Amino acid sequence: MGNSAGKDKTVIIIGSGYAGSAIARLLDFKCKVILVEQYDAMWHKYCTMRALVVPGWEDAALVPLDKALKQGKLLHKEVTFVDVSAKSVTFADGTTMVGDYIVLANGGGNGNLPSGIPAGVTNAATFKATLSQKQVLVKEADTILVVGGGPVGVELSGEIKAQYPDKKLVLVHNGPKILNSSQPPMIGKFIDKVEARLKSMGIDLKTNVRVTNLPEISQQDGFVAGSNEYVLSDGSKLRADLLIVCFSKVEKKKIVSEKYLDSGSHHSLTHSLTHSLTHSLTHSLTQMDESKSTHAFVLKEHQMSFVLEMRTIWQKPSSATTLVFMLH
Repeated sequence: MGNSAGKDKTVIIIGSGYAGSAIARLLDFKCKVILVEQYDAMWHKYCTMRALVVPGWEDAALVPLDKALKQGKLLHKEVTFVDVSAKSVTFADGTTMVGDYIVLANGGGNGNLPSGIPAGVTNAATFKATLSQKQVLVKEADTILVVGGGPVGVELSGEIKAQYPDKKLVLVHNGPKILNSSQPPMIGKFIDKVEARLKSMGIDLKTNVRVTNLPEISQQDGFVAGSNEYVLSDGSKLRADLLIVCFSKVEKKKIVSEKYLDSGSHHSLTHSLTHSLTHSLTHSLTQMDESKSTHAFVLKEHQMSFVLEMRTIWQKPSSATTLVFMLH
């Protein structure tokens, strides 16, 4: 993005997660970057499973944003609406901001712990306090029932047994194999090795069954403390001191019209996020005709940190959580 014209463009990035923060750093010296984040820290979600179990790790689950940018601006505000045609962003306080480009990187929305950020969490201090509270619940429980054998349930179960090998832990999954709902599907041999590893740690793995008397889980919390008896669909019963539900219906806040997801006005980027985004914005800032209509690029969320360069979980464009709107 060597063209000086690009430096006059304003890029508003909504969300400071893995995608948003990576984009902001890439473009920091190439244009006017405004990083919008309603929280006062970045949620390092791949650290959360350990932070829910091991004391001291709650600090590592939240990354300060005060030094994220060298030249760009960090704005702590909640976005309520993005008007693509007007190239504007509306905030909860009623103010608006106009940019040449708007990047939606605001994640999947609120969910319950451990699958997402609870709706009641408003800042780093309250989130750290919540994580510390869960550490106490895990430590005090003798028998723990984890429901949901997806990546969250599997990782959390492993963290608990690694920290507390003498605790009884039961992992219940309604599919024939754990991790069976991942998209794209994980390799069978890999799943078999994960199952073998969980069992070798002493985890009681129960597949093809579900808990028939799950209590109502609030949007804030998937942890249910207290000695309770749970009935499985195969008729068996088990008592646990702590129930952890590792799935939730995420409440995605809609801040942009669905038509920009489904109208075909977006384009899938199949190369690595950082290179594709840099190339796309560079091209747009220096080559595109200002008279052209709005362009939108869909950037699928990565399952793991870009720095770790782990495998990518591609989502359907209609449900992608990171969008780049090329506004002209």
